[in-house]
Amino acid sequence: MENDAHSQYLEDVQKRIMNLSDEEKTMLIEFKRTPEANLVAKIVGPDVAGLGGVEVDQFEDAITRESQPQQRQEMPTPPGLGMRRPQ
Repeated sequence: MENDAHSQYLEDVQKRIMNLSDEEKTMLIEFKRTPEANLVAKIVGPDVAGLGGVEVDQFEDAITRESQPQQRQEMPTPPGLGMRRPQ
């Protein structure tokens, strides 16, 4: 019974996506390329996120990127600013 409710929910979400205006569909396509879309995908899960165009691989990539430590890069000093002396 619970599986039927989940399947019905997914079907309803898919219908809502199909009923979006062209402008809204374009917005959804642009949104799916953002870090916010990856966050939403993590929250709703790959089955629901996949309906909105976020593929399961993209969902997994978001998890993998977050679990890897990011290396900090030193920013170079702009020319001239490091050479100033107080007067």
